[in-house]
Amino acid sequence: MHRAITAALVINLMAVPRFATAQQRLQERAFDRSIKESRDHSNETPGTVAACISDHCQPYGSSRTENITVTPGSESFEVDGIPCSRGTEWYVNNSYQSPTHCSGSGLSCCYGLCPGDPGFTYSFGCGATTQIKALVYYAPGCPGGTTWNLEETHIWNVSAPETFANNPSTPSGPGSGLTGQNLNYSTGGASTSCGHSLQYRFDWGDGTTSSWGGTGASHSWSNPGTYCVKAQARCATHTTILSSSSSCRNVVLSPPPFEPYFWNARISNRVDEDGDGYARQFNIEFDVDSNVGGFYYVKIYEDDALSDDYLVTSETFWVQGTPEDYHPVNIVCDNHNLFHGPAEFLLKLYDASNNSLVEEWDQGDDSDLGNVLVELSSEDIGNIRPDAPSYRTTARYFQILWMTS
Repeated sequence: MHRAITAALVINLMAVPRFATAQQRLQERAFDRSIKESRDHSNETPGTVAACISDHCQPYGSSRTENITVTPGSESFEVDGIPCSRGTEWYVNNSYQSPTHCSGSGLSCCYGLCPGDPGFTYSFGCGATTQIKALVYYAPGCPGGTTWNLEETHIWNVSAPETFANNPSTPSGPGSGLTGQNLNYSTGGASTSCGHSLQYRFDWGDGTTSSWGGTGASHSWSNPGTYCVKAQARCATHTTILSSSSSCRNVVLSPPPFEPYFWNARISNRVDEDGDGYARQFNIEFDVDSNVGGFYYVKIYEDDALSDDYLVTSETFWVQGTPEDYHPVNIVCDNHNLFHGPAEFLLKLYDASNNSLVEEWDQGDDSDLGNVLVELSSEDIGNIRPDAPSYRTTARYFQILWMTS
């Protein structure tokens, strides 16, 4: 029993500085208790109570850093339960503040326990990080001692971060349009915890975004398709603070309307009984395209140097889009006095709704409409004398004489 008591006394004596008086030891113990009682800050509400120094029993010159997140406003920093043999100097962002002490007389030496260093109160702006630093000094041998030793450095990095309370609204604007057309969109409704001014930008869904600016912007798309337009906001003061993106405004882009036009023409289904390359009957086929639906018809002419001789009009047909859909018109040479020789043809496209001319198409547009070898059925005499071209020439000569007489 005696040995146990002796050991306990030795341990307690080792925990106290060698030159400390009995009253100083009492002060140390009371000081340690008050600090330990205020170590837990997990239940503090940001913006109401700041962290007190959590442990005051470290070696001289040691430091401790605590990070505290607060809401904008005033925040108090204090050293709880500091005995009068200690004093504190305060710094804000390394800017020296007036030293404080429980006696109000700066760094001084006195006896007895004080209710605590009155500390330091600082008003924080939103979106900023501020460093508060407390330098705690200790004067051994009070009241006679006047030498102050730096015991601990405590640092609080206090942040009042800016966050987005509301993200931008879904962009408003057209839900459809044409490629190459400028379409206008707007957004708004975003806000931050600091209430700062905001900037907006738009993601156009085609790999491009607008510049940061106001609540509205315009854009045009090059290719047809469906695009997702989204908006994002950022703080105009702290431009790295970004909101989440808004939900999509889907925009459907279509090709612009264009007038119907001839896509292609060709000659098909030639009837040439004597095999000389001259057809007495054939089809002229044409393909017309348009992304505006409508009814159309085509007039066909023999295009010669003197005049355009009307031949025939096609049936009325429907055009919608650009599928390959050829419309044939049968040409019988006997019906149009197309004598033996080359012929050129002219196609004229008309809008059936108002009979207006839309486009003309000739051999300059499509070579298939030029140098078409034609002849009358009486000239296509392969069944009579397939090996006698002079007979064909004579027969054609007499037919010409008969038609001109």
